Amino acid sequence: MGSLILCHRKKAYHPYLITRLNLRVYSIEELCYFICNNLYFVDELVINRALADWLDDELDLSKLADTVRNSLDNEIEVEEIAVSILEGSNIYTVSEVNKMRSLFELLMKQQPIERQRIKADNLVKIGKTEDAILIYQEMLDGEWNTKVPKEFYGKIYGSLGAAYGKNFLYIEAARMYKEAYSLTNKQDYLKAYVYSCFRYMSKDKYSKFLAGNSEYSKMNDIIKDEIKEIHKEVSKDIPDGYFSKERRTVRGVDKTINPMLK
Repeated sequence: MGSLILCHRKKAYHPYLITRLNLRVYSIEELCYFICNNLYFVDELVINRALADWLDDELDLSKLADTVRNSLDNEIEVEEIAVSILEGSNIYTVSEVNKMRSLFELLMKQQPIERQRIKADNLVKIGKTEDAILIYQEMLDGEWNTKVPKEFYGKIYGSLGAAYGKNFLYIEAARMYKEAYSLTNKQDYLKAYVYSCFRYMSKDKYSKFLAGNSEYSKMNDIIKDEIKEIHKEVSKDIPDGYFSKERRTVRGVDKTINPMLK
């Protein structure tokens, strides 16, 4: 949402809060902009009776509010209601509304679990990892969809591992990466699993972990080589005596990595 839409209509005194993104919307233009640029976040947390009341009470858009209420009463899909909001806003041309309708129709043809995964992935990208973790967990804990291959669920495990890793929860990350590897047999997940184990295990425990599995030991060697290459590149970019404060910070971070290079 990097562009700016100038609002020419009434602005709300009390904004509408899109809770999942902690985003406050003050006008119909901003609401429509959100809908057009965040298709996978348009769900019942956005399109609901609270939105209808807000349109009515804050923006004096009673006709549009009634359209939303009637659609909810008739259990119309939220994607269709979103298109009705775009249409009723009188901001967009007929061709622009039809384009958005086509995009929503394509989205609705996807498996619900595929849409949930994309939503969670997007939450991770904008730093909402805790919300993403809840969605990933919900997908894995529920009944698995037989219409998608098991590798799909492996990717979800991998994404959940990455989300845990971003929060420095390496025990949980390791467990998820191990499941991801067992379902997909992808080396990237094995690498992430071994590295996560290194981050949370004691030195003795990690040594035993490697000694008990030659595949883990080989991957550990690969990780060590990659880290050495990163250190070489960092050394090229930061000359001795330059940015001393930053170098002290880097050295502090290196304490968690250096044991792996020995």
